[in-house]
Amino acid sequence: MKIFLIWTDKSAEMNDLIAEFKKRGHEIVYWIGYEGMDKFKAPETIFHSYREALAAKPARGVDVSGFSPPGANLLQKLHRTESLVLTMLNRFMDKASVDERKHFYYQMVRYWHGVLKKYRPDAVVMSYIPHFVYDFVIYALAETLGIKILTFVDTRIPGRLLPLKDFWGGSEWLHDALEENRDKNFKAEDLPEDIKNYYAPRTDKNFNSPPPNLDFKINKYSTRFSLFNFFYLFTNNLKGQYLRLQSPPDFSKKFIYAPLQLQPECSTSPQGGAFVDQILALEILSAALPAGWLIYVKEHPLQWMRWGFGFSSIRYRDYYKKISEIDNVSIVPLETSSYKLINESQAVATVTGAPGWEAVLRSKPAIVFGYPWYYDCPGLLHVKDFDSCREAVEKIKNGFKIDHRPIINYLKSFGEAAIRGYIAPSAGAGSGLSNADSVKNIAAFIINELPKL
Repeated sequence: MKIFLIWTDKSAEMNDLIAEFKKRGHEIVYWIGYEGMDKFKAPETIFHSYREALAAKPARGVDVSGFSPPGANLLQKLHRTESLVLTMLNRFMDKASVDERKHFYYQMVRYWHGVLKKYRPDAVVMSYIPHFVYDFVIYALAETLGIKILTFVDTRIPGRLLPLKDFWGGSEWLHDALEENRDKNFKAEDLPEDIKNYYAPRTDKNFNSPPPNLDFKINKYSTRFSLFNFFYLFTNNLKGQYLRLQSPPDFSKKFIYAPLQLQPECSTSPQGGAFVDQILALEILSAALPAGWLIYVKEHPLQWMRWGFGFSSIRYRDYYKKISEIDNVSIVPLETSSYKLINESQAVATVTGAPGWEAVLRSKPAIVFGYPWYYDCPGLLHVKDFDSCREAVEKIKNGFKIDHRPIINYLKSFGEAAIRGYIAPSAGAGSGLSNADSVKNIAAFIINELPKL
């Protein structure tokens, strides 16, 4: 098969992955990767630095003279992509106008449409759900052109990776396993050892250990955070605005806990769809609330640490004020325990965040607006608009309960479908799985599944 590869691993194990493709007779016609990784490529492969791809610069050796600008018909087919890309560009073109962003997007469509038509790959293989604009455009164009897609998503279970053909629709491998196990009744002891060890303690409401991936990221960003934000201590900033608006939660009230997600990040852009605008999700939730109920909102613990206290298109001036003005919404201090907020809540509401997953494991209902890796877990209340949200809240009000038997069946199926591997190093934290073994397992899966796509 002719493969279009998007894989930005800079470890030496990249050579093993490339070698596996070659050994099985697959030709990598185009590869987007880290600078310097082209030392592993075959002579006939076009290598494109991901930084140049981000900047919409053509790969060396690609003649773009025959690539036509996109017309209205193609752009109309990609209208959803364009809408999501305009927000996705917050990460890379923070100060750019809408028109600047749109034309940048049109340049990308022109180039990648030309590349896919010229090199005609049989499949696009990408290491993660596309969220760096260029890969999202490639993904959308591949769908339009009928090119097969294989991608992956890290999960909250350390060292477990789900394969995907269509991230909007979930993992077909997981769906197949769920169907195979539909009439079975598994017990916790039937789960794979790593999943059993993960699941058991997290069903205890007294469990309060931070996730391994969060510890990994805090250690990664803490030094940069202290240096980067020194300047903002003396100016009007996000943290100052948040502190002025926060108030301690009243746990005697009925409330839904709605933690904000880290942005910009794949988990909301694109996995949130329209609800990359978290304020929109909060407005829908507020409109659906029963009388006397509240919504407690808390910022993500890594938001300022990773992106700073300064205002941007991600967290703009008066962002928190706008949230605080939504009916029945209260902003709570960052140091308030998320686990206590989950335990004391009537439910958790999230776009795709981990608290939704944590809530279900603790037998709390979870309202989910987007497309998280745990989308197919039983007990979730999926909402897309006011009507579905009102229906979900009404179920919660009437005593909706989480049944752990189907969750155990889900985890058993998950264990059969998920690869022992990870893409982001943080997703491997606590798994005991080396990067070399992870790459080996992922490569074996890809080689085995490519002919079946």
